[in-house]
Amino acid sequence: MSGQLWVSLISLGGVVLGGMLSYLVQHRTQSSAERAEQQRQLSALSEARRAERLALLERFIWII
Repeated sequence: MSGQLWVSLISLGGVVLGGMLSYLVQHRTQSSAERAEQQRQLSALSEARRAERLALLERFIWII
């Protein structure tokens, strides 16, 4: 009986360890995806601001 108990406990430990590793990988992947999305949004905002400044400059030159 003692041998079966050890085998069961080791198996349970493997399942817990696998679950923890899976959670950590998913968490890291989600964080990475969120950072990439945030960077994409910042780039899009920067590009929009650049276009707006360029339009204002063109308008200023047109007025002069």
